Amino acid sequence: RYKVVIAALEVVKERAALFQERLLLESPDKIYAALLNLCAHSNRDVKYLALEATDAWLGQVAAQLQPAKNPEHKTILLRMWKKCTELVSDERVRVRCFALRGYGAMAKAAKESGQDMGKMWKKLAEKVKVIIVHISTEDGIAADAEQMLPDLVISLADFLLQLTGEVSEVDLEILDNLCGVLLQQYQTALNSRHFLFHRAFYSLLYALHFRGHSALSHFLERVVYRGVIFSVQPEDAVGYARPD
Repeated sequence: RYKVVIAALEVVKERAALFQERLLLESPDKIYAALLNLCAHSNRDVKYLALEATDAWLGQVAAQLQPAKNPEHKTILLRMWKKCTELVSDERVRVRCFALRGYGAMAKAAKESGQDMGKMWKKLAEKVKVIIVHISTEDGIAADAEQMLPDLVISLADFLLQLTGEVSEVDLEILDNLCGVLLQQYQTALNSRHFLFHRAFYSLLYALHFRGHSALSHFLERVVYRGVIFSVQPEDAVGYARPD
């Protein structure tokens, strides 16, 4: 039933790097919306393949954008950003979560175009806080959490790499809470999906290391403390922050 869709997604996933600039940048906002709809598909094979295809496609679009040199690219970036903003307000938590990957993937291009990355980070962090609550408490999305959570972590990691200055305690708390949910979901995720968690956590550690030893050290203190709590009382892993 879905053979044609799956075949098309396979091409995007495996061959996105071969697409010409014209194909990537002609209507990226519309293609992005279409891909995210497939990411929320009811068929498991279509959904997971769409997620991988979306990541591959976003990476190539971001690599092609040079807004500082090409005014047309800046216009395309703004269209993509507008589409991300619309999708992040979607009533479906799955779509909101996956839409945040667009923010992360476009972070470098946004910085080159002169956007206020600090302001964008605050908005992104607020969206993530709401989504963490949904994933932790809402029924019916546990099966998707094994993909949504790693995507959220990678989105934040991509953004962190583009910021300057100290990582605040508020930001570390958000990252800590997200990793608490990640730790809880890891226990029930399929073994074949564990690599997504490993990749996401590594991306975050790399981003924090890039921001400085202090940020990485403080974050690891929080995560280790949460890990100890989880080993004793698994139900308290979420929302149980290290006391100051």
